[in-house]
This record gives sequence, C-alpha cells and structure tokens, in this order.
Amino acid sequence: MSNSLPVVTVKNLPATHFQVFAPASLFTVNDPDGDAIASYAFWDTGTGGGYFVLAGVVQPANQEIDVTAAQLSLLAYESGSGADTLWVRANDGIAWGGWSNAFTVTAPIDNPPVVTGVNLNATHNQAFGPANRERRRR
Repeated sequence: MSNSLPVVTVKNLPATHFQVFAPASLFTVNDPDGDAIASYAFWDTGTGGGYFVLAGVVQPANQEIDVTAAQLSLLAYESGSGADTLWVRANDGIAWGGWSNAFTVTAPIDNPPVVTGVNLNATHNQAFGPANRERRRR
C-alpha cells in the first residue's frame, strides 16, 4: 500500500505594515489518503522584513521552521515592508510532501520621511520653535 503525499495550496496576499497572519490564512493542505497532518515546515526569505513568530519568539529568516500540528496555533507571520517570499510543506506522519510553490505576502514599501530645511534671516536673540513661531526674551 502506498502513501500519497500531502499537497499544500498557497495564497499570495496583500498586507498592511506589520499585519499578523495566522497560518490558516496563508495556505490550505490536503492529504489524498485522508491522513491527519502531523507537522509543517515553513521557509521565509526575509527580503521584505516580515517574519514568523512561534510562541512569541521571532524565527530567523532563511532557515526551515518546523512546527507540529499541535504548535500550529502558536505560529503567526508578521508582514514587513515590501514582499516576502514564503514556502510551506506538510508531513502526514509518514512522509513530507514537497515544498509549495513560492508565494508572497506583500506590504507597502515604508519610505522614510523627507525633511527639508529653511533658510531664515534672524535678528539678535530671536528664537524659533518647531512651527517657526517667534519667542521673545522677558
């Protein structure tokens, strides 16, 4: 009797900055034999600044993150700035299925603010506050 491997179907998702996703919103898994899924493996390239968090601990990018079915509810993915490429695979207790197709979670690019200075002519002891209001000495 042969074992059919679990098949993972993934979703490409738009995100806001620092949006948190439960794993169930990122993919679905089906085992053709009806076997219960025993564990999962995740991979994140980390190029967009997002990351997986397992039980409150940020997981490093570019390494496999193995999670049992019982731990899956303790896992989340938090988006960053830009697109992160992710992969997932599942184990049916007998064998690992292949890695999913690459999929992305894409948040807007976070551009830093631009500050422009203003040249001013000032008189002796003239003070300027944040809104360029004149303050006088008493």
